[in-house]
Amino acid sequence: MKFNRTGQINGYLKVHIRTASLTALILVCFGLFFMAPLLYGYCLLYPVYLHLNLLGW
Repeated sequence: MKFNRTGQINGYLKVHIRTASLTALILVCFGLFFMAPLLYGYCLLYPVYLHLNLLGW
């Protein structure tokens, strides 16, 4: 009985870890998907900002 219970707990943990890692992966993908345009825009705008600063705007 005790062995069966630990087996159940181990199985539950394995499934739980798998779903947690899958959720984390999805979140990371969404984060990258949303952050990429922001970073790209920042990389494009930063030199313009520096240039305007040098011109004395």
